[in-house]
Amino acid sequence: MKTHLKTITVSYSFVLACTTEQDPEQVARNYLRESLADMGERSEDITIRVTPYATCKPSGWTGDCIPYGGDGNTATETYEANNE
Repeated sequence: MKTHLKTITVSYSFVLACTTEQDPEQVARNYLRESLADMGERSEDITIRVTPYATCKPSGWTGDCIPYGGDGNTATETYEANNE
């Protein structure tokens, strides 16, 4: 069975309180994991888009990176070579 690479884009909304002196984007980054964990996996506020990895490679993702959902040891470039 072949393993195919997909790029997953996840977006969701949460409410953030910050002062006028704080950068809202930076404060939001500090709460990303916590806010997502609080939502639960079936929240209707989460949107997931699936794109073939070959057509949409995340910035900074290289062939030696280990993709999520695989065996935890196989690099992206190995999966790509096995699918050619």
